[in-house]
Amino acid sequence: ASSGATLQNVVYDTNPQNSKHSFLPEPFKIKKGTLLGSFPGSKRWELTFDITLHAGNYPVFRSLLHFTPDNAHNRFPVIAVLPNSNRLHFRSGREGNYNEGCDPETPLVLNQKTRVTATVMDGFLRVYYDDVQVCVNNNFAAPTVPNAPLLAYASEPWYEPADATLQNVVYDTNPQNSKHSFLPEPFKIKKGTLLGSFPGSKRWELTFDITLHAGNYPVFRSLLHFTPDNAH
Repeated sequence: ASSGATLQNVVYDTNPQNSKHSFLPEPFKIKKGTLLGSFPGSKRWELTFDITLHAGNYPVFRSLLHFTPDNAHNRFPVIAVLPNSNRLHFRSGREGNYNEGCDPETPLVLNQKTRVTATVMDGFLRVYYDDVQVCVNNNFAAPTVPNAPLLAYASEPWYEPADATLQNVVYDTNPQNSKHSFLPEPFKIKKGTLLGSFPGSKRWELTFDITLHAGNYPVFRSLLHFTPDNAH
């Protein structure tokens, strides 16, 4: 029998990597020239972070994040606040253009946290706000590969910073299409509920949220089971 429990955000990754570089687990008000760390770059990457913008409508660009091996013109990517708006500006290098990207039309709401994801993979640069795609550029068939380890700045030393707080900055240099996600909304589990099917792997990572409503059962009670065929 199933347990009295609610599950949500079940994610089974069949190819977890040690490729994630994480910074700022606590809220950080960015300062000009703050170096977060350094790590090898990649032509395929995913960047996620939480941002709270406290002021906008600057007359010039204001810096947020910059990943570069050396100077202001190498960008993997660079993220800034556009002049005269609360919109963000995303640029990254590709063959023939060090400054390719896109600028979401959606402005950030001042003093409200937004989860931002930017990716370069499979020929595209994509940007998401709170898991909703807000801009895309299809000119990344040949993204530039950094020629030295990346320096992660928040903000960079070459431009003035925006008045903003960042948190949970994660740069993944080997993002995979290996995650199988289920139950984006809370689900009170029921016996025999099939969430889906996918190829397995000897290397895997499983994450989920659980709320247990009852316990102290006289026998085992089921929560999740991943199997090709039967209970064993």
